[in-house]
Amino acid sequence: MDSTTYTALREDALAALADGQLVRAIEALRSLAEMLREGQVYARLEELRETYDRLLAFFVEGMPDPDRQRMTEQFVCQAYELADVLHRAQRLATADTHYASVHGVLQRMGVAARFADNDAVGCSPRQLFEVAWTSEQWTAADLDAALAVWEADCEDADLRLPLLVSGVTLSQFYQFDALRLRFLLTAAESPHLAWQARALVGIVLTFLRHSERIGRYPALITQTEMLLEKPAVRQGLVDAQLNLLLTLESGRIERSLREDIIPEMMKQVREAKKNAQRSKDFLAQHLSADELLSDAALNPEWDKDGKPSLFGQKMRELHEMQRKGADIFMSSFKMFKQNFPFFSVAANWFYPYTTTHPDLKDKTLPAHFDRLFSHANLCDSDRYSMSLLLSQMPMASGPLEGPLGDKLKEVLGSLPEATGEAEDEAKLPDAQLADALRICIQDMHRFCKLFRHRDKEADPFTGELLLTNCPPFDAALSDEETLERLANFTFEEKHYAYALGYLNRLPSTPARLQKAGYAHQMLGDYAAAIKQYEHALYIEEDSPWTMRQLAICLRLTGEYERALPYLERLDAEAGEASTTRLLLLLADTYMRLEQYNRALERLFKADYLFPGDAQTMRALAWCSLLTGKYEQAERYYNKLETFSADDLTNLGHLHWLSGNPSAAAQSYLKSLRQSSPERPPKDFFAEDATMLSARGITLADQRLMQDYLYSQWLMRE
Repeated sequence: MDSTTYTALREDALAALADGQLVRAIEALRSLAEMLREGQVYARLEELRETYDRLLAFFVEGMPDPDRQRMTEQFVCQAYELADVLHRAQRLATADTHYASVHGVLQRMGVAARFADNDAVGCSPRQLFEVAWTSEQWTAADLDAALAVWEADCEDADLRLPLLVSGVTLSQFYQFDALRLRFLLTAAESPHLAWQARALVGIVLTFLRHSERIGRYPALITQTEMLLEKPAVRQGLVDAQLNLLLTLESGRIERSLREDIIPEMMKQVREAKKNAQRSKDFLAQHLSADELLSDAALNPEWDKDGKPSLFGQKMRELHEMQRKGADIFMSSFKMFKQNFPFFSVAANWFYPYTTTHPDLKDKTLPAHFDRLFSHANLCDSDRYSMSLLLSQMPMASGPLEGPLGDKLKEVLGSLPEATGEAEDEAKLPDAQLADALRICIQDMHRFCKLFRHRDKEADPFTGELLLTNCPPFDAALSDEETLERLANFTFEEKHYAYALGYLNRLPSTPARLQKAGYAHQMLGDYAAAIKQYEHALYIEEDSPWTMRQLAICLRLTGEYERALPYLERLDAEAGEASTTRLLLLLADTYMRLEQYNRALERLFKADYLFPGDAQTMRALAWCSLLTGKYEQAERYYNKLETFSADDLTNLGHLHWLSGNPSAAAQSYLKSLRQSSPERPPKDFFAEDATMLSARGITLADQRLMQDYLYSQWLMRE
C-alpha cells in the first residue's frame, strides 16, 4: 500500500474522530481496511456504521434516548480501536522495526497472535515479555489470561511479572489498549514495591502518551482515581514526575562529561603520570582521577586565583545533579549498551538483575564485585553492563591478586556499605518506592534512547512530560505544596516552560510572579515577562530585582521611556553603591532617548566608581562621539587595550567625522578583517547610517566608502 495514501487516509480518519464526525471517520477507515485487505476489520466497520445509522435515524425522528450520548462515545471509542488495529497491521506489513521483527519471529515459532491463546504461565520470561508487547489488541479473555499469570504462584515470579508489566507498557507506546491499561492499574495494587513501581511507570507513560484517548473511558478514569486515593501512590506520583523531568538533563550531563569533565580528568591523569615517582599502575592513576567525583574532591583546588574555574563549576553541577537523582551514568554505559549483543534483545533492558540470567549462566565474577552490583545508583540494565564488561576481564575467572587486584579491592571496599537488600529493608516504604520508580524510569529511558533498534515514533520521552496536564493526575498533584516543589525544581533546572506550567496553577505571590516573569524572559517572551513583573511590583513595590528585570525587558522591547524611571530609581536608591552594569544600562537608555548629557553624567560616575573598566571606556567614547566631542572620544578609545570589530567600526566613524576619511577607511578594513566575512556586507553602514547622515556624512558618501572597502577587499584576494 502506498504510504502517502495510507497516511492521508489515517490522518483524515483521526481528524474526523477528534471532531466527532463519525461517518466521515468510518468511511476513511473502510478505505484503509480495503487497501490493507483486512476483511474482518472491514466487516466490523460495516457493522458499526449500520448501528450508528440507526442511532442517527432515531435522532432525526425526534425520538428521546437518554443513552444516545453514551452510545455515541462508545462508537467513537470503537472506531479509534479499529484505527489502531489497522495501524498495527500496516506497521507489521511495511515497517522495518524491531517490533515487527520480534512479531515475525514469534509467528514463525508458532506463537499465537492473541495473548490468551498462549501458555503464558509456562513460557519463558523473555517470551512472556515479547508476547505481551507484540500481541494483538486485548480482549476480555486476554486480560483474564494476563491476570492469571499475575496471580499464579510460580518460582520465577520475580522475573516473569516485572517483564510482563514492561511488555504491556511497551505495547502502549505503539497503540493505546484500554484493557492493557486496566491490567497495569490492577498490577499497581501489588504490595511488592518493585512490581508496583513498574506498573506505576507504565500507567504514567501511557497517560502521557494517550491522555485524550483515556478520557473517553470513564471506567478507566474511575479506576485510576481510586488508585490515586492511596497516599503512597500519590507520593510515588510526585517522585515519578521528578524523575521524568530529570531525564531532560541526560543530554546536558553527557555534553558536560564529554566536553568539559572527562578531558580535564584525563589531563590530570596525564599530569599524575608525569609526576608519579613510584606506582606505574595506570589503573591506580586513573582511579585517582575518578576520585574527583567524590565529595572530598569538591575543593578550592578547582578554582584558580580565587575565581571559580569552568571545571570546578561543572563538577559541582554534576555532583548536585547526582544528589537530586539525575542519571549521570547513562553516557558512561552508552557504548556497552550499543555494542554488547545482550542489549540487542529488547527484553534484556527490562530483565531484573540476576546472575541466573540465561546469557550470564556461563560467566563468573569474583565475590568482591557483589557490592558493586548492589550499588543503589545503578539501574538493572547498568548491572548487566557491568557484569558483561567485568566477565571479560582477566581477573574475572580467578582471585583478585597483585597490584591491580589490590587496587580493585580497595576501591570496591570503599563503596557505601550494603546498598542492597539490607539497606532497602531499613528504608521507609516511601523511600523504597521512590528508588524503585527511579530505577524503572532510568531503564525505560535508556531503552528509548540507547536501544540499537529503537523506534523514535514509540518514544514517550519526546512528548509531554507534565502530569499536571493529564487528568486525573492533575487533581492528585494539585495541592499547593506539591505544585510549589515541582515549580521550584523545574525552575532551578532551567526548564522554564515546565516551570510556567506549575507556576500558573499556583496563587500569585511576588516570588512566584518574579519566577514566572524570569521564565518568560528566558524563553524570549518579553511582553509576558513584563506583565508578570508589573504584577509583582504592584504587590511588592520596593523590589530592586523586579524593577531591574522589568527595565531590562522594557529595553528589549524598545520601550526605553517606560524603562527609564525604573533605572533612575534603582540608581538613586543605590547611590555610591551603584554597579557598573546598572550605570551602563541607564546611560545607554539615555543615549537611546538622545539625552546624551545625562548619559555622560552616569558614565563619568561609573568611571569614578570603577576606574579602568573597558565597557565604561567604550560607552564614554561612543557617547562623546554622539555629542560631537571628538577629541574626548579619541582619548577614551586610546585607553582601550584591545579592540573588537565594533570598536574598530566606531573608531572609523570617529575618524571620518573628524575629517580624516583615510584613517576611517583603515579602521573599517581592520574591523572587516577581524570579523572575517567572506565579503564586506552590502549594508556595512546600515545600523549607523542615520547617525552619520545627521552629522554631515551623506548616504552618497557612505555608498562610496562601501565601494572603496569592497575594492580593497578584492585587491587583498
